Amino acid sequence: SLCMALEGGASAAYPFNLGSYHRHLPHVNEQANLWFDRGIVWAMGFHHEEAIVCFTQALAADPQCVLAHWGVAYCHGPNYNVHHSNGYYTISAQEGGFPSQRIAFQEAQKAAAMVQASPDCVTAPERALVEALQLRYTWPPSAYAHTLAHAFT
Repeated sequence: SLCMALEGGASAAYPFNLGSYHRHLPHVNEQANLWFDRGIVWAMGFHHEEAIVCFTQALAADPQCVLAHWGVAYCHGPNYNVHHSNGYYTISAQEGGFPSQRIAFQEAQKAAAMVQASPDCVTAPERALVEALQLRYTWPPSAYAHTLAHAFT
């Protein structure tokens, strides 16, 4: 992870060339958008820990970046590498660390609250992403948490 390299703040300098992917987020500043783009590239490549670093930098640049909250929540959820069959629900029941159902739930709730308070802060597809994550997480963990995957998919 680049946490150590980024301790000085949300710098645009980044040692990886992640290509030219860009999703214009009209309601956030350029710096937050840049970090969001980096985060989504890592997330789609299943390097969720590095994606979280990037989404966190997006939030440092603009705390109102709804999709950065969504990204942190998404990346703390079950995925191709860490899923119900190989221990996600046991590992993620921890208070912190990676992955964490608690962090996923809290960040998903933050994103939903921001959308509810200001519906125009996101586009319709972005709103759909935020709403979908409301079906994915619960906190505290419960014996039925794994069944949420069926509602989400």
